[in-house]
Amino acid sequence: MFDQNLNTTTTSTPSISASSIIASITETELTGAEKVLGNCVTPKTKKQYKRRIAKIQSWYTQMGKIFELPLKCEDIVDGFLGSLLPSTSDPDSKYQAVTSIQGYKSAIMWYYIENDQVIDPILDQTLNKFMRGYKRIVADARLDGKMEIFEGKHPLSFAGYKTLASKLMLLTPEFNTNGGRINTWNMSLFAWPFLVLQWNLMGRSVTVSTILYQHVSWQQDCMVLNIPKHKSDQEGAKCFPRHIYANPLEPSICPILSLAILIFSKTFQYDSTQLNNFQIFAGHSQETRFSKQLHRVLERLTEFEVNQLGAKPDQIGTHSTRKGGPTYCSSMVCGPNPFQVCLRAGWSLGSIQDRYIFTGDGGGDQFTGRVVSGLPNTSTQFSILPPHFVEGFNITRDDWVTILPSYEQFPHSFKQVVIYLLASLVYHCNWIENNLPCSHPFFNSLVYTSGKLTEFDDYIYKDLAHPTPAMSPSGIPPHLTLSNELKCVTEKLNELKKEIISSCSELPRSVTNNILSKVAINGAIPITHEDMDQMMGNILQEVKKMHSSIVNNSNTNNNNNNTNNTYEEPTDPRFQWFSWGGKLHMVPEGYNIPKVTLKEMWNLWWFGNIQNKIQPLRRLQSDSIQVKSQKTQLSKTRKCMKEIAMEAVKMK
Repeated sequence: MFDQNLNTTTTSTPSISASSIIASITETELTGAEKVLGNCVTPKTKKQYKRRIAKIQSWYTQMGKIFELPLKCEDIVDGFLGSLLPSTSDPDSKYQAVTSIQGYKSAIMWYYIENDQVIDPILDQTLNKFMRGYKRIVADARLDGKMEIFEGKHPLSFAGYKTLASKLMLLTPEFNTNGGRINTWNMSLFAWPFLVLQWNLMGRSVTVSTILYQHVSWQQDCMVLNIPKHKSDQEGAKCFPRHIYANPLEPSICPILSLAILIFSKTFQYDSTQLNNFQIFAGHSQETRFSKQLHRVLERLTEFEVNQLGAKPDQIGTHSTRKGGPTYCSSMVCGPNPFQVCLRAGWSLGSIQDRYIFTGDGGGDQFTGRVVSGLPNTSTQFSILPPHFVEGFNITRDDWVTILPSYEQFPHSFKQVVIYLLASLVYHCNWIENNLPCSHPFFNSLVYTSGKLTEFDDYIYKDLAHPTPAMSPSGIPPHLTLSNELKCVTEKLNELKKEIISSCSELPRSVTNNILSKVAINGAIPITHEDMDQMMGNILQEVKKMHSSIVNNSNTNNNNNNTNNTYEEPTDPRFQWFSWGGKLHMVPEGYNIPKVTLKEMWNLWWFGNIQNKIQPLRRLQSDSIQVKSQKTQLSKTRKCMKEIAMEAVKMK
């Protein structure tokens, strides 16, 4: 029933096989059942298992043994797995990676299942024990410097991601010495958005290569991708939406812009007989295609650009992007919740967590999407919106025929996305002209040559830093919301400050011009700036008298019973008044009675602080003190000074 192309001989151990269970099913139904039962392991994984089983068979043949089930523990562990260990006689031999040895163990388990047999518990226990011991030996080898510390590809740093995105964006066609094409515009168009989407999805390259147009939609201020299944979720139980955000601050890593240039630069023709035509990255083995492009770029990096990667070029691969995005988010201070990062990347949280922790509507994945897109989460620009059209603006069918004839062939959900892709092109038109190669296919596309980008520019919101009537930001943490409000208050205060300074500088001139306009010319005496200063001084004196009257009336009703204190109007120009709380005060806001010696207090009481322009404290009223304890201190100081003055009078 199962695929048994391997040359094997099995024992006649009785067991209940899958073939006996479905023996009564008809031949047509049997084929369908076989397909379902055989789909527990993907074809690619089966191919890897078969290759490892073939190596085990080859070892058995070399040793003159028969490869048959059940396998003997001493043959598999002591024999085959032992042969994979480095030889003591060969100093150049090295330990294999733990994942490689684990692959042989998994292949053996799969082979037992394929042949409807149960593995011997002793063999299973011995294999597990061997793996635990092997992991410790490898750790010791790394400690001694005999093996690389990291296994597999290294995570790509954020700086390295930006470097590679810029390089892939600028790829141009190349030819070898024989005139054959090494790289075409189609490769360049495909590689840039492929890298950016993989980084933002935190997914495998094979996952990105299988994205269909109907998997993509638009929600609020972001693009949404629904991935039906991936390697860690073969049953599709974790089909959570991934929110992809634009990055207008750095167009070279903006997933919306890179996808827009891909869609509007190529021709889309739907063929119902070719379902893979609905793939965004149409074709077979697109992950392999991207891997070749990536390595071609890595080989040409300068020394400075290599230092940006976070690892050596030979340690970077397509899986480095999958590792780089989650590493970037997880290592960020005040970054996304680790559970949200794992859910977005499709990693297992454990048997309990997988059963009870899911993505919700609280904005966790939205926040993660904003962070991984490269938006600065410590700045108010973190809440920036994607380029979008003003409310009420509609693109007619004739316009779509002019700029994107394949628009009507797209699924309905993707048509909503295309509108924002077009808005991104309109918003970044100048940047595209200044940064893409002049021979880029985009400059020959209908959307560019039609002149519609310039025509639509009047209908694009230019200020994306603030909410618009058409859109509000999502996935914003509370501390950045407060930061945005504080920024708005600061901007308004700065504007008010400029207006006040401007008004004050123009006040004397405007008053002078106003008076001169109302004075008869014949016999009029010209008004000088000295006259204006005197006039303004008189007005100030009137204001001070009014204030004095208000303060005296207030003191009459005060419960402090300071009947001997009278308000004295200072005329000394060395002192000043301080305006706060809607009144004029002789001390600044928050003033406290200084802690000084008796002699120093006597001087402050009668002569004031000329340096700070504070009047003698004997004139200080309790309403100019804000702290209750300081009011008490003022009262005690006044009594003390009064007693000293009375004693001085008696001595005289």
